Amino acid sequence: MGRFSHRTTRLERRRESQILGTLMPLAWLVGIVGAIGMAAIGVDYAIHGRWEEHVFIGSAIVAVVPFIVLAYRLVRGHFSSELHDQ
Repeated sequence: MGRFSHRTTRLERRRESQILGTLMPLAWLVGIVGAIGMAAIGVDYAIHGRWEEHVFIGSAIVAVVPFIVLAYRLVRGHFSSELHDQ
């Protein structure tokens, strides 16, 4: 018995995989915006000596979004060959 031997589960995961697959480019853009925000705070600190901790933390959280989505997809089996074989 494979992980996706139950047809309903397999179809639901395929649908979920397709939806999240189409949203991944948006997640990467959000992550890039967060990384740019972190870099901007770093540059501002280097130039002016100001440290905006709440902005840096918010940018770091936003920068991690694509990795959270990838981890979720990995745990749910979206990259499994069993999901797409049948």
